[in-house]
Amino acid sequence: MGDFKATHYPKGNLEIVYLEELNMSAINYRLAWYFEITSIDPYQHVGIWIDAKNGEFIREQNLDDYCNMVRGSFISRFNGYQLFDIKNRGNDFTLEDCDRNIVTKEDFGLFGFDLAPHVSNGTVNWGTNQRDLTSTHWATQQAWDYFSNVHGRQGPDGNYKKVKMIFDAGIPGSVKSNDKISIAPNENS
Repeated sequence: MGDFKATHYPKGNLEIVYLEELNMSAINYRLAWYFEITSIDPYQHVGIWIDAKNGEFIREQNLDDYCNMVRGSFISRFNGYQLFDIKNRGNDFTLEDCDRNIVTKEDFGLFGFDLAPHVSNGTVNWGTNQRDLTSTHWATQQAWDYFSNVHGRQGPDGNYKKVKMIFDAGIPGSVKSNDKISIAPNENS
């Protein structure tokens, strides 16, 4: 609105949106306007849902790298049963979150992040499988949501920069650099 760089206004579509709560009761659905928005400076391509009744923001989704996100469950090391967002790759589910741009991988001091394999599971219910990795992925999602909701910051650079979590079982302690965080298990955990 009033931006001389804007070329056109987005056209909204009415949709029924699930609010992603723990149960699927009618109260967790809203009639919402959906807008697809692309900006050049800063670059962003997102889908945004706005409540059709009260105009409140519901959620935003990064549309750059479409991936089939699903809700998974696991039993965390310290917080019990939890739900988290994971990627459906067809035959398996991986610790990738396209909405928040978070990827969690496991390394043994051999590959580095880009060459490390994706952590996968055959179903959306991870149980205690890969507990340290699923707990790390979930905790990173929680931190992202906190900084987004409380401070209006999306990602480490405020502009959806990828968060590369690498759980490194081969390093005795945590190591961090400018673009990744390595987490090693505590010998006492």
